[in-house]
Amino acid sequence: MEFAEFNPKILEYQKTNQLWFRVGTLTALFIQQKNNLPPNAPEIQALFEHDKKMLAKGDMVGLVFSENDFGQAIKQRIMQAA
Repeated sequence: MEFAEFNPKILEYQKTNQLWFRVGTLTALFIQQKNNLPPNAPEIQALFEHDKKMLAKGDMVGLVFSENDFGQAIKQRIMQAA
């Protein structure tokens, strides 16, 4: 039921089950906006840390925010949310 409620816990699932999310970057943005999460919220910071670990391993498939322009633009919107 968490997904129907747009619960921030979904962001935890997103890190470990990236392939379940067709457009993970938009999912993260939507949940952040729906729950008014600041960029420094633990759930949001965990996504950024996850991507840092994936990049360090060279795992581009496991990224929440892809390295293309779209993924990076959404990441910037999340980081600049007030």
